[in-house]
Amino acid sequence: MSWLGSNRQLEREHFDAMLKQMKQDGLIEIKNQFILLTVQGQACKQQFSEQHYVPRHEQQYLKYNLNAGWPRLLLAGQVVSEFSYENIKYAPISFEDHELRYVKQWFNNNKSEQFVKNFKQEVNEFLLTLSETEAQFFTELLVGHDSPGLSIDQLTTKLSIPLIDGEVMATDLMVGIMEFAHCHQTLLKQLFQDLKLESPISHSGYITYQLFQDQYSIEQIEQMRHLKLSTIREHLLEAAIFDGVNFPYDRLLTDRQLKALAVQYTGNIDDWQFKMVTDDKNLDFFDFRLYQIMRGMQNE
Repeated sequence: MSWLGSNRQLEREHFDAMLKQMKQDGLIEIKNQFILLTVQGQACKQQFSEQHYVPRHEQQYLKYNLNAGWPRLLLAGQVVSEFSYENIKYAPISFEDHELRYVKQWFNNNKSEQFVKNFKQEVNEFLLTLSETEAQFFTELLVGHDSPGLSIDQLTTKLSIPLIDGEVMATDLMVGIMEFAHCHQTLLKQLFQDLKLESPISHSGYITYQLFQDQYSIEQIEQMRHLKLSTIREHLLEAAIFDGVNFPYDRLLTDRQLKALAVQYTGNIDDWQFKMVTDDKNLDFFDFRLYQIMRGMQNE
Protein backbone atom coordinates (compact mmCIF):
# COMPACT_ATOMS: atom_id res chain seq x y z
CA MET A 1 0.00 0.00 0.00
CA SER A 2 3.04 2.29 -0.10
CA TRP A 3 1.83 4.30 -3.11
CA LEU A 4 -1.66 4.97 -1.75
CA GLY A 5 -2.38 8.68 -1.81
CA SER A 6 0.29 9.51 -4.38
CA ASN A 7 -2.20 10.66 -7.03
CA ARG A 8 -5.42 11.83 -5.43
CA GLN A 9 -6.72 13.38 -8.66
CA LEU A 10 -6.71 10.02 -10.41
CA GLU A 11 -10.18 9.25 -11.77
CA ARG A 12 -11.62 5.74 -11.83
CA GLU A 13 -12.20 5.89 -15.58
CA HIS A 14 -8.55 6.72 -16.23
CA PHE A 15 -7.38 4.07 -13.77
CA ASP A 16 -9.52 1.38 -15.42
CA ALA A 17 -8.24 2.40 -18.85
CA MET A 18 -4.63 2.00 -17.68
CA LEU A 19 -5.38 -1.43 -16.23
CA LYS A 20 -7.01 -2.49 -19.49
CA GLN A 21 -3.97 -1.38 -21.48
CA MET A 22 -1.53 -3.07 -19.09
CA LYS A 23 -3.51 -6.30 -19.35
CA GLN A 24 -3.45 -6.11 -23.16
CA ASP A 25 0.31 -5.57 -23.00
CA GLY A 26 0.70 -8.72 -20.90
CA LEU A 27 1.96 -6.88 -17.83
CA ILE A 28 -0.80 -7.81 -15.37
CA GLU A 29 -3.49 -10.38 -14.66
CA ILE A 30 -6.81 -9.42 -13.08
CA LYS A 31 -8.26 -12.21 -10.99
CA ASN A 32 -11.10 -11.95 -8.49
CA GLN A 33 -10.58 -8.17 -8.28
CA PHE A 34 -6.87 -8.69 -7.54
CA ILE A 35 -4.26 -7.23 -9.88
CA LEU A 36 -1.13 -9.37 -10.21
CA LEU A 37 2.05 -8.65 -12.12
CA THR A 38 2.98 -11.21 -14.73
CA VAL A 39 6.60 -12.26 -15.21
CA GLN A 40 6.79 -9.69 -17.99
CA GLY A 41 5.23 -7.08 -15.68
CA GLN A 42 7.75 -7.79 -12.92
CA ALA A 43 10.61 -7.37 -15.37
CA CYS A 44 9.10 -4.12 -16.63
CA LYS A 45 8.74 -2.84 -13.07
CA GLN A 46 12.38 -3.66 -12.31
CA GLN A 47 13.56 -1.94 -15.48
CA PHE A 48 11.44 1.13 -14.73
CA SER A 49 12.84 1.38 -11.19
CA GLU A 50 16.39 1.30 -12.54
CA GLN A 51 15.76 4.05 -15.08
CA HIS A 52 13.50 6.49 -13.22
CA TYR A 53 13.30 8.51 -10.03
CA VAL A 54 12.61 6.32 -7.01
CA PRO A 55 10.68 8.13 -4.25
CA ARG A 56 11.84 7.93 -0.66
CA HIS A 57 8.75 9.03 1.22
CA GLU A 58 5.92 7.01 -0.32
CA GLN A 59 5.19 5.35 3.04
CA GLN A 60 4.12 8.79 4.31
CA TYR A 61 1.86 9.86 1.43
CA LEU A 62 -1.35 9.15 3.34
CA LYS A 63 -0.24 11.19 6.36
CA TYR A 64 -0.58 14.59 4.69
CA ASN A 65 -2.93 16.69 2.59
CA LEU A 66 -0.73 16.78 -0.49
CA ASN A 67 -3.20 18.77 -2.59
CA ALA A 68 -2.71 21.79 -0.35
CA GLY A 69 1.02 21.30 0.22
CA TRP A 70 2.59 22.95 -2.79
CA PRO A 71 0.16 25.90 -3.06
CA ARG A 72 0.72 26.61 0.65
CA LEU A 73 4.51 26.44 0.35
CA LEU A 74 4.65 28.55 -2.83
CA LEU A 75 2.47 31.25 -1.29
CA ALA A 76 4.49 31.27 1.94
CA GLY A 77 7.75 31.48 -0.01
CA GLN A 78 6.37 34.41 -1.97
CA VAL A 79 5.28 36.20 1.21
CA VAL A 80 8.70 35.73 2.82
CA SER A 81 10.50 36.92 -0.31
CA GLU A 82 8.36 40.03 -0.74
CA PHE A 83 8.73 40.81 2.97
CA SER A 84 12.51 40.64 2.61
CA TYR A 85 12.24 43.32 -0.12
CA GLU A 86 9.84 45.37 2.05
CA ASN A 87 7.27 45.09 -0.71
CA ILE A 88 3.65 45.16 0.44
CA LYS A 89 1.94 45.49 -2.94
CA TYR A 90 1.98 42.31 -5.03
CA ALA A 91 -0.45 39.79 -6.46
CA PRO A 92 -0.42 36.57 -4.38
CA ILE A 93 0.21 33.36 -6.29
CA SER A 94 -2.87 31.81 -4.65
CA PHE A 95 -6.31 33.36 -4.38
CA GLU A 96 -7.85 30.48 -2.43
CA ASP A 97 -9.42 32.10 0.63
CA HIS A 98 -8.42 29.46 3.17
CA GLU A 99 -4.79 29.44 2.07
CA LEU A 100 -4.58 33.22 2.03
CA ARG A 101 -5.98 33.44 5.54
CA TYR A 102 -3.79 30.63 6.87
CA VAL A 103 -0.53 31.98 5.45
CA LYS A 104 -1.42 35.53 6.53
CA GLN A 105 -2.00 34.34 10.09
CA TRP A 106 1.22 32.29 10.00
CA PHE A 107 3.11 35.36 8.78
CA ASN A 108 1.62 37.70 11.40
CA ASN A 109 2.36 35.20 14.19
CA ASN A 110 6.04 34.92 13.25
CA LYS A 111 6.96 38.27 11.71
CA SER A 112 10.19 39.54 13.25
CA GLU A 113 13.65 40.79 12.35
CA GLN A 114 14.86 37.17 12.18
CA PHE A 115 11.84 35.85 10.24
CA VAL A 116 13.40 35.80 6.77
CA LYS A 117 16.71 34.46 8.04
CA ASN A 118 15.03 31.68 10.03
CA PHE A 119 12.81 30.64 7.15
CA LYS A 120 15.74 30.45 4.74
CA GLN A 121 17.78 28.49 7.27
CA GLU A 122 15.02 25.91 7.71
CA VAL A 123 14.57 25.47 3.96
CA ASN A 124 18.34 25.16 3.52
CA GLU A 125 18.48 22.47 6.21
CA PHE A 126 15.92 20.49 4.27
CA LEU A 127 17.82 21.03 1.01
CA LEU A 128 20.92 19.50 2.60
CA THR A 129 19.03 16.19 2.84
CA LEU A 130 18.48 16.12 -0.93
CA SER A 131 20.58 15.24 -3.96
CA GLU A 132 21.83 18.08 -6.14
CA THR A 133 19.12 17.44 -8.75
CA GLU A 134 16.38 17.26 -6.11
CA ALA A 135 17.57 20.48 -4.48
CA GLN A 136 17.64 22.34 -7.79
CA PHE A 137 14.23 20.96 -8.74
CA PHE A 138 12.76 22.02 -5.40
CA THR A 139 14.19 25.55 -5.31
CA GLU A 140 13.33 26.40 -8.92
CA LEU A 141 9.67 25.59 -8.28
CA LEU A 142 9.53 28.25 -5.55
CA VAL A 143 8.12 31.72 -6.15
CA GLY A 144 10.08 34.83 -5.13
CA HIS A 145 10.13 38.60 -5.48
CA ASP A 146 11.62 38.51 -8.95
CA SER A 147 11.04 34.84 -9.79
CA PRO A 148 7.66 33.42 -10.87
CA GLY A 149 8.90 29.86 -10.31
CA LEU A 150 9.15 27.24 -13.04
CA SER A 151 6.46 24.69 -13.81
CA ILE A 152 7.15 20.97 -13.59
CA ASP A 153 7.06 20.79 -17.40
CA GLN A 154 9.66 23.56 -17.68
CA LEU A 155 11.89 22.02 -15.04
CA THR A 156 11.89 18.51 -16.50
CA THR A 157 12.91 20.01 -19.84
CA LYS A 158 15.63 22.11 -18.23
CA LEU A 159 17.01 19.19 -16.21
CA SER A 160 16.56 16.68 -19.06
CA ILE A 161 14.49 14.26 -16.99
CA PRO A 162 11.25 12.49 -17.97
CA LEU A 163 8.03 14.33 -17.11
CA ILE A 164 6.79 11.40 -15.02
CA ASP A 165 9.95 11.65 -12.90
CA GLY A 166 9.27 15.34 -12.33
CA GLU A 167 5.70 14.66 -11.25
CA VAL A 168 6.76 11.91 -8.85
CA MET A 169 9.67 13.99 -7.54
CA ALA A 170 7.40 16.98 -6.83
CA THR A 171 5.05 14.82 -4.77
CA ASP A 172 7.88 13.08 -2.96
CA LEU A 173 9.72 16.30 -2.09
CA MET A 174 6.52 17.87 -0.81
CA VAL A 175 5.96 14.94 1.52
CA GLY A 176 9.64 15.09 2.42
CA ILE A 177 9.57 18.70 3.56
CA MET A 178 6.32 18.20 5.51
CA GLU A 179 7.80 15.15 7.23
CA PHE A 180 11.00 17.13 7.88
CA ALA A 181 8.99 20.03 9.31
CA HIS A 182 6.86 17.77 11.49
CA CYS A 183 9.97 16.46 13.24
CA HIS A 184 11.16 19.96 14.22
CA GLN A 185 9.72 22.90 16.16
CA THR A 186 10.00 25.25 13.21
CA LEU A 187 8.29 27.85 11.07
CA LEU A 188 7.73 25.12 8.51
CA LYS A 189 6.02 22.92 11.07
CA GLN A 190 3.59 25.74 11.84
CA LEU A 191 3.07 26.30 8.12
CA PHE A 192 2.05 22.69 7.48
CA GLN A 193 0.52 21.90 10.87
CA ASP A 194 -3.09 21.53 9.70
CA LEU A 195 -2.06 19.48 6.64
CA LYS A 196 -1.05 16.47 8.74
CA LEU A 197 -4.04 14.15 8.59
CA GLU A 198 -5.54 12.61 11.71
CA SER A 199 -5.68 9.23 9.96
CA PRO A 200 -5.20 7.66 6.49
CA ILE A 201 -8.85 6.66 6.77
CA SER A 202 -11.37 9.03 5.20
CA HIS A 203 -12.65 11.70 7.58
CA SER A 204 -16.12 10.17 7.83
CA GLY A 205 -14.62 6.71 8.24
CA TYR A 206 -12.35 8.02 10.98
CA ILE A 207 -15.34 9.33 12.95
CA THR A 208 -17.12 5.98 12.60
CA TYR A 209 -14.04 4.06 13.73
CA GLN A 210 -13.52 6.33 16.72
CA LEU A 211 -17.09 5.64 17.85
CA PHE A 212 -16.57 1.92 17.30
CA GLN A 213 -13.40 2.03 19.39
CA ASP A 214 -15.42 3.80 22.08
CA GLN A 215 -17.47 0.59 22.28
CA TYR A 216 -20.54 1.76 20.37
CA SER A 217 -22.17 -0.98 18.29
CA ILE A 218 -22.70 -0.75 14.54
CA GLU A 219 -26.41 -0.24 15.12
CA GLN A 220 -25.79 2.60 17.58
CA ILE A 221 -23.33 4.29 15.22
CA GLU A 222 -25.84 3.94 12.39
CA GLN A 223 -28.42 5.83 14.45
CA MET A 224 -26.00 8.41 15.84
CA ARG A 225 -24.54 9.30 12.45
CA HIS A 226 -27.73 8.90 10.41
CA LEU A 227 -25.89 6.79 7.87
CA LYS A 228 -26.83 3.58 6.11
CA LEU A 229 -25.67 0.28 7.58
CA SER A 230 -23.73 -0.41 4.37
CA THR A 231 -21.82 2.88 4.79
CA ILE A 232 -20.88 2.08 8.40
CA ARG A 233 -19.66 -1.33 7.31
CA GLU A 234 -17.59 0.18 4.50
CA HIS A 235 -15.98 2.51 7.05
CA LEU A 236 -15.08 -0.42 9.29
CA LEU A 237 -13.62 -2.42 6.41
CA GLU A 238 -11.52 0.61 5.50
CA ALA A 239 -10.36 0.86 9.12
CA ALA A 240 -9.49 -2.85 9.18
CA ILE A 241 -7.32 -2.47 6.08
CA PHE A 242 -5.31 0.39 7.60
CA ASP A 243 -5.28 -0.75 11.23
CA GLY A 244 -4.31 -4.31 10.31
CA VAL A 245 -3.71 -6.68 13.20
CA ASN A 246 -4.75 -3.97 15.68
CA PHE A 247 -8.34 -3.92 14.44
CA PRO A 248 -10.79 -5.52 16.97
CA TYR A 249 -12.03 -8.29 14.69
CA ASP A 250 -13.43 -10.23 17.63
CA ARG A 251 -16.10 -7.59 18.16
CA LEU A 252 -17.58 -8.34 14.74
CA LEU A 253 -16.74 -11.99 14.12
CA THR A 254 -17.86 -14.56 16.70
CA ASP A 255 -16.03 -17.81 17.35
CA ARG A 256 -18.81 -19.67 15.53
CA GLN A 257 -18.47 -17.42 12.49
CA LEU A 258 -14.69 -17.76 12.47
CA LYS A 259 -14.96 -21.55 12.52
CA ALA A 260 -17.51 -21.54 9.68
CA LEU A 261 -15.39 -19.16 7.61
CA ALA A 262 -12.23 -21.22 8.22
CA VAL A 263 -14.00 -24.30 6.85
CA GLN A 264 -15.49 -22.46 3.89
CA TYR A 265 -12.39 -20.55 2.80
CA THR A 266 -9.04 -22.30 2.56
CA GLY A 267 -5.94 -22.10 0.41
CA ASN A 268 -4.60 -18.97 -1.27
CA ILE A 269 -6.51 -15.88 -0.08
CA ASP A 270 -6.15 -14.29 -3.53
CA ASP A 271 -8.25 -17.11 -4.97
CA TRP A 272 -11.15 -16.76 -2.53
CA GLN A 273 -14.54 -15.85 -3.94
CA PHE A 274 -17.51 -14.93 -1.80
CA LYS A 275 -20.23 -17.50 -1.53
CA MET A 276 -22.87 -17.90 1.15
CA VAL A 277 -22.03 -20.40 3.87
CA THR A 278 -24.97 -22.75 3.56
CA ASP A 279 -25.30 -23.68 7.23
CA ASP A 280 -25.13 -20.13 8.59
CA LYS A 281 -27.28 -17.51 6.89
CA ASN A 282 -25.92 -14.83 9.23
CA LEU A 283 -22.63 -14.80 7.34
CA ASP A 284 -22.67 -12.23 4.54
CA PHE A 285 -20.17 -10.43 2.33
CA PHE A 286 -19.14 -8.06 5.13
CA ASP A 287 -18.10 -11.01 7.31
CA PHE A 288 -16.29 -12.63 4.38
CA ARG A 289 -14.36 -9.46 3.52
CA LEU A 290 -13.48 -8.76 7.15
CA TYR A 291 -12.24 -12.32 7.59
CA GLN A 292 -10.25 -12.06 4.37
CA ILE A 293 -8.59 -8.86 5.59
CA MET A 294 -7.82 -10.45 8.97
CA ARG A 295 -6.29 -13.55 7.41
CA GLY A 296 -4.31 -11.44 4.98
CA MET A 297 -2.82 -9.40 7.83
CA GLN A 298 -1.93 -12.56 9.75
CA ASN A 299 -0.12 -13.99 6.71
CA GLU A 300 2.00 -10.90 6.07
